[in-house]
Amino acid sequence: MLVDVVCLRREGVKLQPEEIRAATPVRGYLTIDTVNLGPPVPEAPCQRKNVARLWSAADSCPVDGMECARISRVGGDALVLVGVETRPGELEEIGHPQAWYCKVVLDSEEESRYDSVRDTGPDTLPSR
Repeated sequence: MLVDVVCLRREGVKLQPEEIRAATPVRGYLTIDTVNLGPPVPEAPCQRKNVARLWSAADSCPVDGMECARISRVGGDALVLVGVETRPGELEEIGHPQAWYCKVVLDSEEESRYDSVRDTGPDTLPSR
């Protein structure tokens, strides 16, 4: 789904309300998937993780991501997604707590190739 995202934390530390209000949202396509990971040792069972990704609306490249993602709050046209952010390429790929405020973009002319349901409106519903 197409969303505008504002990060609520920086390196695991909660941002001040003034910083959050002043932040410029990043527009992209939000996906949340469960992925199977191979076992850490051959005898162990496979592990599953919920992974959230934000994909660029311009070129469909990944912009950001979180592991152990879950939806914390939903209200109106917005939701808060929480999880652990890892930054590949950092010295030890340390995970930090992260939260995203995601506002669903309802009035955009852009259509997501990931969206499969279109709003047809009440006038197009079949009669009984």
